Amino acid sequence: MSRIPFANEEDTLRKPFRSHRDSPGHQFKILLVEDDRFYCLFLKQYLERLGYSVIEADSLSEFKLFLNAEQPDAIISDIGFAETPEPTAPYLTIGGLIALDWLVYQTHKPETVIVISSTLTERLRQQFEYRGVTAIFEKPFAPDALARVLKQAARSTDI
Repeated sequence: MSRIPFANEEDTLRKPFRSHRDSPGHQFKILLVEDDRFYCLFLKQYLERLGYSVIEADSLSEFKLFLNAEQPDAIISDIGFAETPEPTAPYLTIGGLIALDWLVYQTHKPETVIVISSTLTERLRQQFEYRGVTAIFEKPFAPDALARVLKQAARSTDI
């Protein structure tokens, strides 16, 4: 009697394991950089309901720490956030740009980088496009549009 393979079993048998993302059962991981606690909670719950693993960072220092420690598949980042998590930390109005500039020099660089903001000017949009972000959303936005971008990104990492 021939055995019926589990879903995707043939795919995992045919391709070599290249990273933790290729291991069976890998959950697409998103680093969410958002300092607005309410908005962060909304996005985290929405993304987790879609089946994604979400790591929260609310400052530039946490972004750097979690990027290296967690090696996310994607980044969703607000434009402005604090330098460190302390209540008296300086607020970086272009923290998202600073984070992307720092990201260039890292060994782990997620292919999918999504920017969200309520204060998006045309000049900022151009600067993010120049840095190669995957998508830019202006608050408020339809969560389904974000879900479509992430679904496409998750599919592209499943090679």
